[in-house]
Amino acid sequence: MMKVSVIVPVYKVEKYLDKCVESVVNQTYKNLEIILVDDGSPDKCPQMCDEWAKKDERIKVVHKQNGGLSSARNAGIEIAKGEFLMFVDSDDTINPQMIEILIRIQSETSSDITMCSWKKVHDINNPKNKTYDVEKLVCVVYENDEVFALLYNKKVPLIMAAWAKIYKRNLFTDVRYPEGKIHEDEAVIHEILNNCKKLSFIDYPMYNNTQRRDSITATTFNVKRLVMLEIMKGRIDFMEKNKPQFIDSAIHHYVKILILYYHYVKWAKMSQSILNQIKAEIDQYCAQGYTSKITKMFYKFPIILDWVLRIREKII
Repeated sequence: MMKVSVIVPVYKVEKYLDKCVESVVNQTYKNLEIILVDDGSPDKCPQMCDEWAKKDERIKVVHKQNGGLSSARNAGIEIAKGEFLMFVDSDDTINPQMIEILIRIQSETSSDITMCSWKKVHDINNPKNKTYDVEKLVCVVYENDEVFALLYNKKVPLIMAAWAKIYKRNLFTDVRYPEGKIHEDEAVIHEILNNCKKLSFIDYPMYNNTQRRDSITATTFNVKRLVMLEIMKGRIDFMEKNKPQFIDSAIHHYVKILILYYHYVKWAKMSQSILNQIKAEIDQYCAQGYTSKITKMFYKFPIILDWVLRIREKII
């Protein structure tokens, strides 16, 4: 039975931590190494982690200075012993069957990544976990360039996030999350997929993603989030060197992000020089034909984009 190393970064999540760890400990698949990485949390989380380690011998606790989510994940990767890696955010929970099902699909398909769909839950609700008949599960398998194309496939949810997946350990041999920056998942997913020859997806929502009131939204946009533009530009360079057949897709996606961030910068009343720089890039790509009619509409008529985003935020 293959061992799965479940890495849980922990920082200021007193309210959520017990529920998260309990959902991992109570998995129907038992061959786990559960790594709780206390990222210098200033609350009771360090003690809570140690208490959990006393209750379950599969749990290892790492106490480190605060370095952010990427640093915590990297610390877990460094000590993980399992043949597979899995990431669970400490304010989320997982279905009791999740790891059993993903490992079963992996063994049947020999996939490098096996992932499921997910659902949003409110931070004060206990998610209702469905019981699945493992004999009747249906999966879709993607191979080679089909895997990379998932970066731009809206029909397959959540390809970007680290969670809701199990990974063969060797995918991370030369990959680590960038420390000190946000949008860390976006920064490495193309590198991970470049190492992935086969990916399996099952459209069953077994990962419960908690929607916290203090999460980042368009209304709290700040200069740190501009790193996304740097990441998307870097992805274009990556495609040019490694996957030239996806350069156009990468540029189209980058332009969409540019236009979205152009309006975010305006609404946040940030530096005019930043706004001018983004506008110059948009105009350059527009002149080269890298915009659809809908993208141009959002660019020229920001009130429409504002309306769409506000509806989205209310729905969330």
